[in-house]
Parts: sequence; C-alpha cells; structure tokens
Amino acid sequence: MKNANIISVQALTSGNRTHRPLYPGLEQAIENLKSHFISKENYSLISPEGMSIILEDLANFPLGRHIILSGGSNGMWTDYLISPQEYLETEKTIIDLDLSVVERFFLFSSPAVLAQRELHAKLQKTAQHHIKDGKTFASIPCGLMRDLLSLDYSDANNVSLIGIDIDQESIKRSKLLASKMKVNQISYIQEDAWNLQYKKTFDFISSIGLNVYEKDNEKVIGLYKNLYDALKPGGILFTGVLTWPPYFDKEKSDWNMNLIPKYDMYLETIIHRDILNIQWFNFRTIAEAKDDFRKAGFKNIKIEQDSRCIFPAIIATK
Repeated sequence: MKNANIISVQALTSGNRTHRPLYPGLEQAIENLKSHFISKENYSLISPEGMSIILEDLANFPLGRHIILSGGSNGMWTDYLISPQEYLETEKTIIDLDLSVVERFFLFSSPAVLAQRELHAKLQKTAQHHIKDGKTFASIPCGLMRDLLSLDYSDANNVSLIGIDIDQESIKRSKLLASKMKVNQISYIQEDAWNLQYKKTFDFISSIGLNVYEKDNEKVIGLYKNLYDALKPGGILFTGVLTWPPYFDKEKSDWNMNLIPKYDMYLETIIHRDILNIQWFNFRTIAEAKDDFRKAGFKNIKIEQDSRCIFPAIIATK
C-alpha cells in the first residue's frame, strides 16, 4: 500500500469527539461510504482505516453530517463556511475553539473553502462599486445573502435587492439576517434558478455555487442564458467557476500548489475524492469557462483569479 501514512492516523484521532447525536439516515450514509472506499484496491495517501477515522470525524460535527447526507452545502452552511466568525464564539482564540481536526480543517485550511472566501470578497468589492441610484440587484440563488446585505447603500437612493432561491429555509434565514442588519429594500421569491421568468429586470446578478452542482455542461450554459436574459442591457453577472483540482485531472489543473500546503492538499483529496467520492463538481478550465459564457450570449467577459487559482471570478457584462 503505497504512501499509506502520508496523513497521520494518530494526528487525526487527537481531540476527536466520540459521541454524536442520533441523526436520521446518517449511520446508513456512513456505511454506504465505507463500503465504497473499502472496496477500492489502491490508496495513494491513506489506508481504509485512516479514511474511516476521517469519516467518523466528519459525522461528529453538524457541517460534516450535512455534507455526508447531502453531498454538498445549503445556504446556511455556505454562510457558515464563508463567515465562520459570525457563528463561532468570538471571545475565544482559534486554538481554544472546541473543534475536531477535520472541522478545523474545513474552517481554516481547506483550499476550496479559502478560495470561496476570496471569491465572495471579490463579489462584495465588485457589487459595492456598482451601487448607484435606482439599481436593482439580485442574488440567485440567494442563500442567506450576507454578501449583498452587508454592503453600504447609504450613498444611493432607491436601490432594490431581490433574493431568489428554491430553498424556503434559506429565504427564511436570509429574512432574519436582513432584519438584523437593518436592510429594508429587499424582497424574496421562491423560484428555481434553472427556470427564471425574468427578462431585462436586473442591473446586477450575483450567482455563486449553483453551476458547480450540474455535470451536464449544456444545462449550465442554459443557466447562464437564463441569467443573461434576466439582465438589463449593460447589466453585470458575477459568478465563479471551479477549476480542475489536481486530484481529479492533474493535466488540466491550474491550482497554484506553491500556496497550498501539502498536508491540506492531501486531506482535501482524501475527503473529496476518496471518502465522499464527490461527483457533483462541474470543473472548467479558464478557456472552457469563457467559451461557456460566450455561448450564453455574453461578449464582455472578465476573469479575476484567486490567489490559489481554484475559484476564479467571472464578471460578464450583457
């Protein structure tokens, strides 16, 4: 078994919480994942025993349980990953927080999560720059919509915010957040982003995360066309695309490995590829992404890379 000890089993078990609440369907989901990776013949980074320990650790904290059961992240957990400081006990230091090895990794070290935070920071900067009198901003899907709710609208009059999401729970939580942040110029619509009914309505659309859940790229281009149609002439779409990780396709990958510690890369690979067997990422090269947006009708397409070249921003103008 080649390089089976690159990730230390002893390190992974330190501080591991052993008791978790009963959760419908969780134990069966864990067994299904174990059956999958135990049946594999070769492991390049860790043994099946090590993967079982990581999987058990995932099951010991709420975010991990959600990922095991759903294979992804909803509006609340995306907000948690992007803004953990809003949820954790801020009076404690990172070292003092009661977090397991894997939960700490997700919050503070995961290359994909860190890239997603960079993308959201770019979104806020870009959206803030385009806030002007009478503009209409949409977030599709909105999730909790913290990125737009936290912007400064004090210098612009009659700015409207529209949150569109198929998930009623995300809309409910976003309403609570809007109330807390005293944002009043906002309305919500429960609707599927793949079947938008809007034409020439919005000046700015934020749409992050939805495209990575669809492997059929023609359907993804269809989503971009819907967003294009929903924009006014001169309107802007801000989104992001996931580039190919080296653990899925080394030749296509643009990831900047000089800025990614080997341990973090190994643990990300083990969790996403070997344990969870993630199948829902729609990875694209930069050239492929540009071609997708051209097919959707966009002519002016700007790419802004994150520092690790994992989750570049696409700023496309109608």
